[in-house]
Amino acid sequence: MVMNHLEKQDEYCGTTQAAKMLRVSIGTVHSLVDSGELMAWKTSGGHRRISKQAIIDYQMRHRMGGVAALSADERLRVFVVTKDDATVIALRSGFLDLASKLEFVYFESAVHMQLELQAAHPQVLMMDHDALEQIGGFEWLRALRTHRLFKHISVILLCAKGANHMGLQGQALSYQVKVLEAPLDVGWVNGYLSAACSPSLA
Repeated sequence: MVMNHLEKQDEYCGTTQAAKMLRVSIGTVHSLVDSGELMAWKTSGGHRRISKQAIIDYQMRHRMGGVAALSADERLRVFVVTKDDATVIALRSGFLDLASKLEFVYFESAVHMQLELQAAHPQVLMMDHDALEQIGGFEWLRALRTHRLFKHISVILLCAKGANHMGLQGQALSYQVKVLEAPLDVGWVNGYLSAACSPSLA
């Protein structure tokens, strides 16, 4: 459908803005449009235009949050699933220079994290290996990597010192997962998240 020239500009957006609003990739937006889950049309020049109301309706249907979630779309949301107090303290004190660019959400239970995954759409997931085992281990990661909404989440797996670090790393490679051994290397994580926040890499 070609957009009517009387349509107000502030009532629609392109795929890039839609992706930011929904916290998904541009490719996912294309898939949602192609599948009919997100209503859109094309301009005479062939560019996709998506109704902002359609985006809000999609968020409501899928419990993805509303205006409050959209106001923080420039921040990188990091889900952290751990029962290790030292890890939590390190994360809370080690990223003051990125405070305006990061939002950490902490969970002690992987099950509780799963309940919030679709509503909050984190860009990064850090979790204890033990927590991963509670929800199905690498089978769960396989499902995450094949899900159209979550396959682009960056995953960092935390394992206890002395655990089979190399064995886990070998398994994790096929799922594009980074494995870190305790104690947490805050310097590495800071560099990783700084790069993820960089507009040049977005």
